[in-house]
Amino acid sequence: MEPPAAVGTNILLQKMSDSGLAFETFSARFSATYSEGEAEASFSGTLRIRRDSIIWMSFSPAMGIEVMRAVITRDSVKILDRMHRTGVVTDFGYIRRWVKVPVDLDMIEALITGNCWVCSGADGFRSSVDRRLYRLDFSGTFTGVDAPGDQVRDGIPLPFQIWLDPENFKVVRTLVKETQGKDRDMEAIYTDFKMAGEQTVPSGLTFRLRDAGRRLELSLHYIRMKLDEPLAFPFSIPEDFTRVTE
Repeated sequence: MEPPAAVGTNILLQKMSDSGLAFETFSARFSATYSEGEAEASFSGTLRIRRDSIIWMSFSPAMGIEVMRAVITRDSVKILDRMHRTGVVTDFGYIRRWVKVPVDLDMIEALITGNCWVCSGADGFRSSVDRRLYRLDFSGTFTGVDAPGDQVRDGIPLPFQIWLDPENFKVVRTLVKETQGKDRDMEAIYTDFKMAGEQTVPSGLTFRLRDAGRRLELSLHYIRMKLDEPLAFPFSIPEDFTRVTE
């Protein structure tokens, strides 16, 4: 297979934007494996998204009984831990403090649907051909953090790379690497593309986070993906649960 012909940066950005998953709501069942160091876990669950608004997740072990539920919005994170009978209500900084990367809701939504969270404007982007894929390199500063009450500042250098399939211009890999002397990066890999309605969606997703000696990996496999169906996002903390605010 020959390498694809070179494409200008503006054209490549537009094609990537045009090929992105368009939806008002997205839902899927998933199976997952998670590892951190020597620890490993397998589980299943349900994902629901209302575009630009809310991400809702329910997690279950092999027996299918929900053990945890999480709701993420632009300014809040809520977690219901049924095993420990605890409900956590905190701000979006909870996620950034855990992954140690300045993510926001748009970035998380894009990562778990296979979209690019920055698809317009050529400033800071450079296009190239990397073997049999197109590659976009961004070397500007990250200014997308918008949740209130967080300590992460806008305008920090956060270069990243995006690899695109030359046939459908879908994102197949993203690599975000923090600078300022920190040994930290985050990678997303997309495989096994399937149809949801009339659109192509990756059903295999692998996320890797490396932070000095810390290594996290989460692999998801989506099944029964659905677009633009009415969805509910229920969340409540029972009165006999311990309520934690951070």
